[in-house]
Amino acid sequence: MLIRFLALYIDFIVIGTFVTLGNYVVGLGMGYIPGIGNNWYVEIGASAGLTALARMLGLSLGEALLDHALDETEAERPRRLWPNLVLGTFLMLDGLKLMVRWSQLDVAVPVFGMVETTVLKVIVLVAMGAISVVAGAMLLAFLSFSRMAAAGSLVLSALSLAISWPVLNEAIARVHIVRREAQGLPIREGEIETVQAMMPFLSAGLLAVCVLLLLFSREKPS
Repeated sequence: MLIRFLALYIDFIVIGTFVTLGNYVVGLGMGYIPGIGNNWYVEIGASAGLTALARMLGLSLGEALLDHALDETEAERPRRLWPNLVLGTFLMLDGLKLMVRWSQLDVAVPVFGMVETTVLKVIVLVAMGAISVVAGAMLLAFLSFSRMAAAGSLVLSALSLAISWPVLNEAIARVHIVRREAQGLPIREGEIETVQAMMPFLSAGLLAVCVLLLLFSREKPS
């Protein structure tokens, strides 16, 4: 049951990525900022509707990726699944976010030390996102070389974080100010400093957890 729900969630986030990009293009023409104000629920509603339509037509990326996991849960002695499912889902979610990040307010988040939005930065974000999505999909499907692909994606993220470490505080402050202005909310005293103090170490800790999950993940027999 949980695996089928996960398959539905994967369908939703993949379709939601294309809806977000579509909303960005529409926002350019209509003069609003996607994801801020009254437009967020339009994206969620459209994503949910398109996901339901795809399911009605018998189309599901999630079901295809999790076919091996579903088979194992129905076996008499199912093997360990959760490291692949958790890490694979995270890599897909993070990769899809990277692929749309350039179109959103958190574009100032640095990648390989680049803070300003440039063509090169957009290309790097999309490429890193694609690698992460593919690695996550391979883990979910328990494919051969999936652990190697996931390791490569994590190494890229670690290198980007290490190179960006000196400019993280500046970037975090810019992101926070822009978000609060777009939301029409004031910045509370010490709010930016708290986020600046926590975010780099939370990012490093998350990478460490991903490495541990990778060590416990596995591939299906060839």
